[in-house]
Amino acid sequence: MPQIILIPFDNLYRLCPLPSLPVVVVHQLTCFCRSQSCFISLLYSVSCSVFMLILHRRVQLLQMTLVDCTREKFSKYEQLLNDAGQKPEFWDVVVITARDDSQKSIFDYQISLKKQRHEVPSFVKYIVISDPPGVKVGSGGSTLHCLEYLANNFGQHSLSQWKVLIIHAGGFSQRFPSQSVLGKVFLTLPCSKYPIQMLEALLMMYISIPGKMNYGVFIAASDVIFLFNEKGNWDFRVPGFVAIAHPASLKLAKNHGVFILEDMISPWGKYRSDPSSPAMVATPKCFLHKQTAEVLKHKGAVIPDSDLIHTYQLSRSDTSINLPPISLQISALIHPAPPVYVDLAFYFDVPTALKLIQFYAGVKPLKCELEAYADFLQPLGSASSVDYYEQSSYPEKARVQQKLFGILNGTPFKVVIFHEAQFNHLGTISEYLHHICGNATLRSAYQFANHHGTEYGDAERLDCSLIHSVLGERSCIEAGTVIEYCILEEGVSIGRNCLLSNLHVPMNAVIPSNTFIHTVTLLVQHEVLYATCVFGVNDDLKRTLPRSCAFELEFLNLPLTSVLGIGTSECTTDDLWPANGDCNLWTAKLFPACSSRKQSCEAALLTIAAIKENGLFTFLRGFTVLVSMEDVMVLKTGTSMLDFQLGLQSKMLS
Repeated sequence: MPQIILIPFDNLYRLCPLPSLPVVVVHQLTCFCRSQSCFISLLYSVSCSVFMLILHRRVQLLQMTLVDCTREKFSKYEQLLNDAGQKPEFWDVVVITARDDSQKSIFDYQISLKKQRHEVPSFVKYIVISDPPGVKVGSGGSTLHCLEYLANNFGQHSLSQWKVLIIHAGGFSQRFPSQSVLGKVFLTLPCSKYPIQMLEALLMMYISIPGKMNYGVFIAASDVIFLFNEKGNWDFRVPGFVAIAHPASLKLAKNHGVFILEDMISPWGKYRSDPSSPAMVATPKCFLHKQTAEVLKHKGAVIPDSDLIHTYQLSRSDTSINLPPISLQISALIHPAPPVYVDLAFYFDVPTALKLIQFYAGVKPLKCELEAYADFLQPLGSASSVDYYEQSSYPEKARVQQKLFGILNGTPFKVVIFHEAQFNHLGTISEYLHHICGNATLRSAYQFANHHGTEYGDAERLDCSLIHSVLGERSCIEAGTVIEYCILEEGVSIGRNCLLSNLHVPMNAVIPSNTFIHTVTLLVQHEVLYATCVFGVNDDLKRTLPRSCAFELEFLNLPLTSVLGIGTSECTTDDLWPANGDCNLWTAKLFPACSSRKQSCEAALLTIAAIKENGLFTFLRGFTVLVSMEDVMVLKTGTSMLDFQLGLQSKMLS
């Protein structure tokens, strides 16, 4: 006999105001069939249909809620930009981390432009802090360095009276190489009124946090847009740490941190006791970081009565809407992944910041990477464990983690859980393309425009995104493609799911689907050159192999050996990579440096053609200067790239 679906109707109408007749009919049929064996199949079918209608309607309602909440934040942010009166309750200091002094310089330049154009609040102090030279210190080490910098340069007294936002934005962005030079925190988003960048999106996203916290520090990532309903009775005005979390599937959780609450028994009881609040404040007993699904289940991270939450998949990616609870036995219908509480961001108070500064003074210079979420939050909670560092294979890192555990263990720990939320990660090219072109909720919330500030003739356009670009006549652009800051001559054809950035594309060019292509301005021995880097959208630039296995690397979806002849007399690994090192696409010298932007793009298009003919190495030998992405990061001139973008932007807006 199939399982009967039972619906608790007391909560149904509040969450989903639907006409009552179908629900009543299903309820009566359910009661009747508890004692009868007839019509069970019919009941099951009807119940499934009714449930799916209810679920679809609830998703629509939640989407509208998230859109409305986000647009309300837009309005508040615009008021901040236009408010010439009393300073509102907002961040006193916004810190943006940079990989090194070179990246700091280009970040500083971009922030100065934003301040001139009144794109960010003028009363906030913006500080870019580069990581210390030498060994990579990770987001945790970078946080410690930032705290020390603020204390040393402004005094602990000032730090004790500030609300500080630290945005971790340093790094090479190897999974999103169009942002490698200018930084992922300056990623452009095509909002309809005017394009904004991730920095403004983050300031909007967390606009209510400063008003709900004491002086202290708030840590945020630079590549996440979090849509959430923030209404409810919650704040950060408590000692110690306060984290933000949201329900998510185990699939998403394996790459994030997960909170296990002190009271994991019916946490939704608290939620339902306050129907007006989509948020819940809880006490975590421990925090687990990047654990397998099996470990999370064994440790009790899965939310009890997990049929109360369903991560309703809205797309092919991990983007999901988190639904408030309806107690339905519907596993046979949608097979939801067991939900857990996943991390997003966190805050700590001034006394904790001062303890961390003192700790850093005793361990610097760091000779290992520390992770802000893993190494600051895992020591917290009544059930925190030392396993994460005792099982480490890096003695120096374990030593530092042990000392940090001793400093932080016992610090008060709370988590604010937003149940009505959507988590959107924009850390890779494919994620960016999907969210900009295909994420309906995000597009509506941020009012993304398909064609913003774009000049075009009779170009044929489908579901794509064009940002401050010039399109020639007879151009054809397929769905899912983003084009930013480009000049496309007439007759250009671009396939699906492509990202084009900073290009001058010649007449009648053809760019195949799933292609990333991006031009960078270089300074080589006092000469300005241009390199156009081309990859497949899903190429893994970080995958590193020994030289003996380099042929296994894939470039534009093909093994390098098939297009270069690696290992034969025609081409060896020494022709592509520096000697005595492992091999990856990031360090492969695959891109000609040319004297103009247009010539550079032509060379990239010929590279694609040569790959199809298995003659790439023969083609590359015709160029005097070949560069890798690693070389690009050394030779880049970010200000020249910005001048090109600003020139196009001014032309489009004039």
